[in-house]
Parts: sequence; C-alpha cells; structure tokens
Amino acid sequence: MGLAAKRVRGARHFIWEMDLFPEALTDVGHLAPGSWVTRAIGGLSDFVRRRSDGVIALGECMRDRLLARGLPLELIHIAENWADGSLITAAPARRSGTLRVLYSGNLGLTHDIETIAEAHVRV
Repeated sequence: MGLAAKRVRGARHFIWEMDLFPEALTDVGHLAPGSWVTRAIGGLSDFVRRRSDGVIALGECMRDRLLARGLPLELIHIAENWADGSLITAAPARRSGTLRVLYSGNLGLTHDIETIAEAHVRV
C-alpha cells in the first residue's frame, strides 16, 4: 500500500521496523536460514525497503542487521522507543499482600516470557 501511495499520490513512504523478517523467524527456529521460504520473504522485504524513503530501526542492533541485508546506511534512521532505565526503579519488596504483575507490550514468539514466569514462581 505504501509504495502504491508513493507512486500514485507522490507520498513519502517510510517503514517502521518493529520486528525484522525473516530474521525473527529464523532466530526462533520457525524458518531454516537459507531456505527458499526465508530467501523469498527476505527478498520481498528488501525490495520494499530499498524503494522506501527510509526505514526506521529501533536501535543499533536492528540497524546493523539491516546493513547486513545490504540496505544503504542513508535509508536507515534510528528511533529508539525504550524506557529510560535510570528513571524506573523497583518498588520495595513486600512481605504480604497480593502481587499483581502486568506485562504491557507485544507478546510473540521472539519475546522473553520466561523471565516473567520465573518471577511469578519465586513469589
């Protein structure tokens, strides 16, 4: 849709990469690195990325992965969306009462739910 709008209406087209495919799927073992499916997904993704006005990456690690895929550095823009860890502190430990744990964010195959599950077991 973005490339069509760019071509028909002269709009600018940016891609905000929240997850990098096919790497996310190969990292968790759902696709084999170098398989025809992995190459097809990667090729299609790269085709669209190269024709965009820019690709927004979440950090340097994602930028490096995009560079490794051959994307030109001038197309990549970093916009980190992480919380400032120096502003977030743990509450004092409680010895009694109900503990409620809230996970606010995406939850998928590449996310670490083991840490939350282990914290729940330890309480």
